[in-house]
Amino acid sequence: MNTADIRAQISRAQELDAKSGLLTQHLTTRLPDLHSAIQLPESDRNAVMTRFVSAYIDQVPDLLDAAHAVAREAGIESQIEPVLKIAEQFFVQPPSLLDGHEGLEGLLDEAY
Repeated sequence: MNTADIRAQISRAQELDAKSGLLTQHLTTRLPDLHSAIQLPESDRNAVMTRFVSAYIDQVPDLLDAAHAVAREAGIESQIEPVLKIAEQFFVQPPSLLDGHEGLEGLLDEAY
């Protein structure tokens, strides 16, 4: 499993977002739709959610690496490897459905 491409993609998205603020803009429109169980501080709701989503996306390569290691140790690597490859491919080359979504906003769907 090669997650270097995913890490590079995330790095580029973080750089774009630092300049454009696209993720924060997107989340601002979505915050009113959050489930009532999710409580954010009123003073900096956007910043808190933006940091969470950014950190969530940042964990994708580590999660894929960990899943691969667990599958290898459990002796089921050949069964799990295709699933991980699909996840990796989806992240590195997202479907055309996500065209127009850039930066971390675009990677949010892939991370999920």
